[in-house]
Amino acid sequence: MAVGYAGLIRLFPFFMAGGVALQGLVAVAEARSLRPLREQARFWAGLGLSLLLLVPLSAWRAGGLQAWTAFSVNSRRMVGTEASNILGLPVVLAWRPGLQRALYTDPLRENPLEAWEQVQAESLGATRPAVAVAALAFVALLALAVRRRPAWVAALLGLGLVPIVHRLANYYFCWPLVYALLLEVCPPVGLALTFTAWASNLLADAFPDYDSGRALASSLLICALVAGLTARLARPPACPPDDAPPR
Repeated sequence: MAVGYAGLIRLFPFFMAGGVALQGLVAVAEARSLRPLREQARFWAGLGLSLLLLVPLSAWRAGGLQAWTAFSVNSRRMVGTEASNILGLPVVLAWRPGLQRALYTDPLRENPLEAWEQVQAESLGATRPAVAVAALAFVALLALAVRRRPAWVAALLGLGLVPIVHRLANYYFCWPLVYALLLEVCPPVGLALTFTAWASNLLADAFPDYDSGRALASSLLICALVAGLTARLARPPACPPDDAPPR
């Protein structure tokens, strides 16, 4: 139920369910049976129960279901709007040296960033096939990394889907701090992924060119996620067995 409650406050925790779902699909494929899904029954039941209880309660408290309709409309508007504080895989693949914000800012226009937003939208549109291929490759790597891991580890690793399949504002960049929980099973991976949240501040200060800074911050996070998942596959000797309970 905790994932459902957190996800209704901020959508990102719902990506944890993606890691658990991938783990279940891999287990079903290996066992050629639906039996492995029984081990996840409590997780999905708790998530479903939290939605069944909290969505109606929140709608009642907000004055009706129109609050959720307005939230959906606002979310689609934000996702479809180009902004200079957006991070993620699409930002990395769409970055071009000649598309800096400073080159396309016109202070005489009602919207000084209109030209920049247009070229950014065109660049993002041209990179959609590459983004789709890279995202599928990451999902495949994630599916292998969560194979035969504890469910809570799969859930944490599932958060790695956030910058891959979703563009998020930079003020949400503190979410990699939750990877500190991986210190229980693999300290190097937990430390490296948590470090990215702090290192992003250094990049912001080191690069006054905001476009390059956000592309580098996104690249840092994605590289750290790929390295972390690869390390989980390699199971380095420094990491204790995956079935070791958290202390």
